[in-house]
Amino acid sequence: MTPSDISSLTKDAIRLVSTAGLGKDVIDLLTAKLEILRDELSATKELLSDAKSENADLKIENAELKKQIQNFIPRSEMLEHETHSILELFFKHDEASASGISSHIGMELGMVNYHIDILRELKFIAQSRFAVGGIGAMYRIRPEGRAYIVKQKRG
Repeated sequence: MTPSDISSLTKDAIRLVSTAGLGKDVIDLLTAKLEILRDELSATKELLSDAKSENADLKIENAELKKQIQNFIPRSEMLEHETHSILELFFKHDEASASGISSHIGMELGMVNYHIDILRELKFIAQSRFAVGGIGAMYRIRPEGRAYIVKQKRG
């Protein structure tokens, strides 16, 4: 029951009392009913306050769990050897182009681009700029990519 319901009920009770010439026992009964409704409203407000507090705690816990999930890399989602090798190049050199990686490790440019797409989708690397002289896009390692390499080295 909302405060407006109680207010409406109170107004109705006052209107009845003033127009009907009710006896003291009826007025006492209405007063008792009003007190019960106030108690129920108070209990409901307390439950709502508790629920809001619990909801806030759950939101904090949810945010913490999301962070833990982001840092967890299951074995089934480990990178392929070639993708891992390319990420290690970024770990060591910060920035590189697909053609530069292709030349450095002797892999076809199309395959390098395939592995770069995987690393970009995982947000391990990002395009940093377009290189001058026709080399193409330059890519840099992101903190997520560094964290992955460090975990693999420790793991």
